Amino acid sequence: MSKECDTYWTQTETYESLRIYFKMNFDGLTNVIIRLLSGLKNKITIRNFPNDMISLESCDDILTLLVHLGYLSYDSETREVSIPNKEILYEFRAAIEKRGWSGVINAVSASYDLL
Repeated sequence: MSKECDTYWTQTETYESLRIYFKMNFDGLTNVIIRLLSGLKNKITIRNFPNDMISLESCDDILTLLVHLGYLSYDSETREVSIPNKEILYEFRAAIEKRGWSGVINAVSASYDLL
């Protein structure tokens, strides 16, 4: 009625859960998250995923979990993940701001005008 669109994202998990996964920083997860926030894709291996939310042991495990939770999209042809839309990008931003990465967020935002 107001002819305005707003976010439709209804979190599958809270940003607090994202923060927990980000803190693990397996295999340079922090750098991968920065790449994803910049609009880039990241290649992953999904074969070794333990299929639970407890036995995570690698960056690929966490990224695969984020695909399952709906926070990342997965391209099966290129075997890459990416942040699928702005609504989810905002969720990543909220999680990372709480982690104290505001400088990184500002740099990514200025460089890529995504946020």
